[in-house]
Amino acid sequence: GLGTLGGVSGYNDTGSITNCYNTGNVSGSSGFVGGVSGYNSKGTIINSYNAGSVSGLEYVGGVSGINYTGSVSGINYTGSITDCYNIGSVSGSEGYVGGVNGYNDGGIITNSYNAGGVSGIERYVGGVNGYNDGGTITNCYNTGSSVSGSGYVGGVNGRNKGTITNCYNTSSVSGKERYVGGVIGRNESNATITNCYYDSTIYT
Repeated sequence: GLGTLGGVSGYNDTGSITNCYNTGNVSGSSGFVGGVSGYNSKGTIINSYNAGSVSGLEYVGGVSGINYTGSVSGINYTGSITDCYNIGSVSGSEGYVGGVNGYNDGGIITNSYNAGGVSGIERYVGGVNGYNDGGTITNCYNTGSSVSGSGYVGGVNGRNKGTITNCYNTSSVSGKERYVGGVIGRNESNATITNCYYDSTIYT
């Protein structure tokens, strides 16, 4: 198994999680750990939040560990996280750690925010999302205490290979290696960032 763990759902497969919340601490010894859902596979998470601390190995997020888009029997399903937030601390002993979501694999994250501290020992750590791989992140922000990791650390997103629009960060950002930024740690050549900003009095 994947070892998925979530405060509301461990594995959401093409399902819908709406108006749900978790206030307890969620801790997993492996990957795919989320305050609401550990693995959002082609499903939707709407108007839900997490207030407990979330910790795991990798693919760790305040709302969801991974947000995945794919097809089932020829029908395309988009993994989406909408109107969600996290106020608990999020930590991963390895990488792919985000305040809202750890790894966004072609999915959509909209109107969501993080207000908790985010930390990862390894790469791909972001205030909203850790690694955006072909996905879309819109109207999201991070106001947590701090975002920290080794490399590819960003106030909004650690590594971007997708589209990020209308997002901002007001948290301090730190990394031990290369690619550390107030908004994005590293933006790949085919990726897009539009109308995003960070508080330069906190992160310089």
